[in-house]
Amino acid sequence: MGSRVGDAPYSLSFPGGGLALCADHIAVEKLFQLDAQRRWISRMERAGAVVAIALAGLIAALVFSYQSLIPLLAEFVAQRIPRESERHLGEVALKAMDRYGFKSSRLDGAWQMRIRADFDRLAAVADLSTITRLEFRKHSPNAFALPGGTVILTDDLVHTLKDDHEALLAVLAHEIGHQAHRDTL
Repeated sequence: MGSRVGDAPYSLSFPGGGLALCADHIAVEKLFQLDAQRRWISRMERAGAVVAIALAGLIAALVFSYQSLIPLLAEFVAQRIPRESERHLGEVALKAMDRYGFKSSRLDGAWQMRIRADFDRLAAVADLSTITRLEFRKHSPNAFALPGGTVILTDDLVHTLKDDHEALLAVLAHEIGHQAHRDTL
């Protein structure tokens, strides 16, 4: 005898390959003396409210996992990856970006030095001066962190923020924060 699912009929198998479907659940359960637990599970499968509550519980568990458990697990794993492995990953990513669209910076050298000095001061405050480095690239306005301590600042973003030094410092501090928390991993 096959097991019953919800309101689907029982599937009864006979010797010699015969098969019968029986929708009279009560009669089959009495005839084969199915235990109370099996009948209880069957009733729960047919109860719309129970199914709705179970579905809501599943959705809540998935949301909780997505918002809480996965970030905790990611942080746990990221903190255990050696910095050298992370640095290698960042180097590979930067080479790929340079190969597929990023151009060499055309920012004035003196301007780069001033921004680099600001970056170094911020990295020192975060106790990351030995880990982080700033790279300039010609690309659309953006800044981002790569694994291993590399922060990319684009020429276009520097030009966009040329009259707002505090905003540029905020961008740099934000990217250093990604490095401090190893968010790229």
